[in-house]
Amino acid sequence: MYICNQYVHSKFIAERVVLQAIAENGLSAKVIRVGNLAARSKDGEFQINFSTNAYMGRIKVYNMLGCCPYSIYESKVEFSPIDEVARAIILLSTTPKECCVFHTYNNHALFLGDVLSGLNNIGTDIRFVEDEEYNSAMESAGNDPQKAKTLSSLLAYKDAAHGKKAASVPVVNAYTTQVLYRLGFKWSPTTWDYVDQMLGTISGLGFFD
Repeated sequence: MYICNQYVHSKFIAERVVLQAIAENGLSAKVIRVGNLAARSKDGEFQINFSTNAYMGRIKVYNMLGCCPYSIYESKVEFSPIDEVARAIILLSTTPKECCVFHTYNNHALFLGDVLSGLNNIGTDIRFVEDEEYNSAMESAGNDPQKAKTLSSLLAYKDAAHGKKAASVPVVNAYTTQVLYRLGFKWSPTTWDYVDQMLGTISGLGFFD
């Protein structure tokens, strides 16, 4: 965890305050960590401020560059429909007080490369290239003041470790998923129709222009 990042640090401190109050003062509370918030499953409607969605910002970068490296093709992507997230949170709030930390995100995943390939259905073309060509495209875009603004979604995390050695911590939500099963809830599988509808909706609103 890169707690030097102000956003991450604020979340870390907030969770610590809540968990400390639970342990020491008997506070009845839950810490619910959500995933990649995405369009509603029932109708594909996206959040009104979709332009500030961090993950959609990353997809916009790849679209602008027109390419993505082969090396991250099989990176896992999950989309948590916001209407399902809301229902899951309400259900988890009913669990015993001893159950206080949950990871509420869709347990169905896709390959990033396959999602980006879906952009072809809305009239854009994403090529998969070697890291060298991708890095060259990134550098060229970074020298363009207009394109550099779009790059901020990726650059903000590019050197989060500030040059220090870092390792990824695996994220697992098996416990939360099992609890939700017992509460009568399960995440909808992420279908290609859902992804196409989501990408088409935000494209129609000028997101990729």
